[in-house]
Amino acid sequence: MKKLLKWFGIFLGSMLLLSAIIRIFDPEGVERRARERESTEQTEQPETAQAKGHQRLKNEGTDYSLSTTEPEVSPSEIIDHEKTLAVTSVKNYPEVVDAAVKQDGRKVSLVVIVRRGTSVGKAKQLGNNFLRMVKTFSKAEPNPGTQIGSGVFDYLIGIYTPDQKELVLGAKVRNSPRITW
Repeated sequence: MKKLLKWFGIFLGSMLLLSAIIRIFDPEGVERRARERESTEQTEQPETAQAKGHQRLKNEGTDYSLSTTEPEVSPSEIIDHEKTLAVTSVKNYPEVVDAAVKQDGRKVSLVVIVRRGTSVGKAKQLGNNFLRMVKTFSKAEPNPGTQIGSGVFDYLIGIYTPDQKELVLGAKVRNSPRITW
């Protein structure tokens, strides 16, 4: 557990580095999107997944009453149950020793610890699959298609060996359809 917490510390530092890189390459775009997001958040209340689904059913001519015991989720939150589903699923791969999801606002860190001897290509595939699982299980994110697709969150994906060596590191910003390794 201590090793996993150490990796999260490394990841959070990497997330800050990623933010700085994004600002360097697109400083006006980052500031413009932040202003647009603030103005949108001030004028509109985000719909929950439940409200969107109910509206879709109404538009199709059928009015079903949707009731659920799950908490309402804001579009900027991946709930613990969704994280657990993704982690449990990726841990079913024989190469995976451990995995974790950490969220800080719109920044999501995905960590996968793989067995020694795992190739870089296989590590990238596991990271891609883990991100797809997180997006699939999250009500806040659109489901991935043939490409991962754009979404709501910025992701940093790190694949490490048990001895804390970085095998591969990738990033996917919210408006990008793919991971950059």
